[in-house]
Amino acid sequence: MSDVRRKLIADLLTATSAVERLCVGRLYCIVVAKTYTASVAERQRRYKSSEQGRRRCREYMRDYMIAYRKRLKESGIVDEAEERRKWREQHRRLREKAIEILGGTRCVNCGCDEFSLLEINHVMGGGRVEQKIKSPRQLCRDIVKAKVDSSAYNILCRVCNALHYVQNILGVNGHKVSWKGGRMVRQ
Repeated sequence: MSDVRRKLIADLLTATSAVERLCVGRLYCIVVAKTYTASVAERQRRYKSSEQGRRRCREYMRDYMIAYRKRLKESGIVDEAEERRKWREQHRRLREKAIEILGGTRCVNCGCDEFSLLEINHVMGGGRVEQKIKSPRQLCRDIVKAKVDSSAYNILCRVCNALHYVQNILGVNGHKVSWKGGRMVRQ
């Protein structure tokens, strides 16, 4: 038994009034609870850091969040249309930041400046494989937080991105696209 616990027990036994006993008793309970909580917390931390613990924690949180969202929808607290609008606006702002980091709001090939047409292109290919691993939103987040090499990406419009795919992946050459006066011209 630790010295702190011995002293608290001695104080509890020598306390003269009920109030002192209650106060000392509460202190003793608090000390015991903190010791117990610390050991449980340590075991939980070690378990969550293991592969099995991480997997089970993710599964539990996924199931919990699905049930939580379902309860919110059923209760009428959350307006789905408003939530969708907020999500889209957040994604648009995140995408704008990522595009700005990668070189601005113009297509590298043709100079298209229509934001809704701009896409993040994988310079060396492999975008389809990466989309299976992470969502476009996660890619934008990684670019903004500098978790990925930004030189591996550039900004292309949808047409030039498709052209990049046709030329580099399929090997068909001979097409060129330019942006003049708000419209696309094929040459």
